[in-house]
Amino acid sequence: MPCLYLNQAGFDWSIGSVKWVLAESYYSWSNLNGTKWMHDGVYNKGGGNSFVTDPAGNINFEYDYKLWEGISEVGFKLGPYPVKVFLDYIYNTADGVPSDENKAYNVSFKIGNEGKKGAYSLYYKYAYIEQNAVLGCLNDQDFYSANRKGHKVALHYWPYGNTLLRAVFFYTDPVNAWKTAAEGNPLWNSDRYKEHENRLQMDFVFKF
Repeated sequence: MPCLYLNQAGFDWSIGSVKWVLAESYYSWSNLNGTKWMHDGVYNKGGGNSFVTDPAGNINFEYDYKLWEGISEVGFKLGPYPVKVFLDYIYNTADGVPSDENKAYNVSFKIGNEGKKGAYSLYYKYAYIEQNAVLGCLNDQDFYSANRKGHKVALHYWPYGNTLLRAVFFYTDPVNAWKTAAEGNPLWNSDRYKEHENRLQMDFVFKF
């Protein structure tokens, strides 16, 4: 079975009403090709990573995933509204990963309140995720996982404390052009549909 080894350390400071979180993580995956759910099932069709076909006809990950991640989050008040600004950077240190496929970052912010009747908030994210910077099958599937860049904007409204209405807009593109089957991509039939996309997504969430 696949295994994930994780080490993480971080600090948080409070400077008056400003809170700052700084953290670093290391994720080391092993035996990713040892189970069908990670390499031979539906997840790889949504992951966007690089795959190869072995002599037995099995579709396997082309590279390993040894990820360093740095996170910084700053929280403060803007008048009556809480604000959070977030920065996340990831670098895949595994051997052989091309230098234009091993990095990812996102910059985001959220302003507003959550979880109370009448509360509302605005969220924005810009993400740039190269093809083998993260394990795509476990990344944001609505954002099309890896080899993706673009914008996400979300509006939240709580008509009641246990009821959330959410509208989300995605404006995304591939970072690099998808390799074709002739170029060695065994998942070409899945990847070739993930081109530029404008998507509006509406959610109704009820908590009980």
